[in-house]
Amino acid sequence: MKNIKNIDNGFRRCYSYSYPAARHSGYEGKPKARPITEESMWRNLTIVFAMVFWLSVGKDAVVHGSDYPAPRYPQTPKVQRPEDLLDVARVLVKRPSTGQGAFPGYAIKPGERALIVVSTLHDRLIYEAIAMAIREAGARADLFIGQAPDLKGEGAEEPKLFLYMYAGDKNIERMSAGGLTFDQVAKMAELGDYDILIAGFGGPKPPTPHFRWEEIPWLTVDTFMAGLATFPFELQAAIDRKAWDLLSRARRIRVTDPEGTDVSWTVPPNLFGSKINNPGHLMAIPDGYFGEKPNLAGVIAGTINHTGAFPHIKVHVKSNRIERIEGGGSYGEGWQAVLKKYESTHWPGHPGPGFGWVHECAIGTNPKAGRPVNVTQLPTGTVWERRRSGVIHWGIGVHLSLERGPLRSFIEEKGVPDGHFHVHNNFPTMILETEGGEKITFIDKGRLTVLDDPSIRDLAARFSDPDQLLKEAWIPPVPGINIEGDYFKDYATSPLPWIAREGHKQPAKD
Repeated sequence: MKNIKNIDNGFRRCYSYSYPAARHSGYEGKPKARPITEESMWRNLTIVFAMVFWLSVGKDAVVHGSDYPAPRYPQTPKVQRPEDLLDVARVLVKRPSTGQGAFPGYAIKPGERALIVVSTLHDRLIYEAIAMAIREAGARADLFIGQAPDLKGEGAEEPKLFLYMYAGDKNIERMSAGGLTFDQVAKMAELGDYDILIAGFGGPKPPTPHFRWEEIPWLTVDTFMAGLATFPFELQAAIDRKAWDLLSRARRIRVTDPEGTDVSWTVPPNLFGSKINNPGHLMAIPDGYFGEKPNLAGVIAGTINHTGAFPHIKVHVKSNRIERIEGGGSYGEGWQAVLKKYESTHWPGHPGPGFGWVHECAIGTNPKAGRPVNVTQLPTGTVWERRRSGVIHWGIGVHLSLERGPLRSFIEEKGVPDGHFHVHNNFPTMILETEGGEKITFIDKGRLTVLDDPSIRDLAARFSDPDQLLKEAWIPPVPGINIEGDYFKDYATSPLPWIAREGHKQPAKD
């Protein structure tokens, strides 16, 4: 294992890499490893106050006769030093720690010891600012930076990250945790007697009874400053609770979107319960639930997954299972090859054989998440946008589980995949039908409607202007949907070049 020695005999040292800039800033050289000490970290730094200003690109109204919201980007100041991010980092350091990856908080106390584990994908200014804030709070911060797997920022790469997720190569873990698996970084934290491990940017974590585990999901400065990191904790909790209570009333759910998604399913009484399933990442299909008679049916369509863009795909589904796939370019071809290979394999806990089960319909609930400016240069850049309120991402494959049991044993013994494929919907409309026949618009063309609830707005007003605080920081421009153009001709047949060009148009404040 690179740059970790004697991990089974005890944790002794963290390593840092020295390099002039992060890979996604254009630096292509090889970082040089050096051991770091408590005394050598974060000295001779001063505190500079940083503010985020928002800019709407175009008017906040429908455009070109469309009733979909106009494109919008966050505008952030240019940042050159970690001190410029310290004001944001202080909020994270004080925010309550809940273990929910969609809305991290570190709750640092004086005298605690924190281990920060990142990869070379993370902009160094972010983790240096967080470490500064931790030390400012009277705690110790140690850092490990490792090399992430070398993947491209395009949708066809997703199987390399999300097919063998927690058994096999575990590339998704290595991507977000400095080239290490989650089990390895957890052991580092335990042997080092740390109070908190700050590592990863998604996925379930192994149990860690001796320390708390929080994520560091921001890879780029623009996403770090866009507003999610400083979003009021109480307000986020209220949004999740209001949204979850509405979901709990649903007996039938239908999702449509302008890219071609049209899918529906029924919901039995008391399925959701009172406890929120994954705050910030609400599960309209509880993970691992299929029901006695799976009935999710329709089409799931789009051009984005967790690793990037791909040509338009249509996934036809009946009884929660893929019937056929149309399009998708290399991504679609790779997906169909996996379906063919495992068409007769039956994973425990699934209604039948095959790797094509819809088991995730996850809804983002924070309005300040969005797509990084340099998204096409990051192998997981589009993961971040799934956190934005009103964005839905679908998980189709097999149910994930880190708990010991028949499913986990089967996966490890047979050497079969334990992951899934994704499709994002950025402009969905979700209608909930209650037991009494009432129809509730839960998401309206990408807008999570609870953000307009009077109680949510009243609470937001305690912190800031509710119009600004509850306004989405980012809305993508898509030809034929919310800007002029032909959806298929100008975008969907080859979305990657379009997205790359659009990224360079996003504004930055001098």
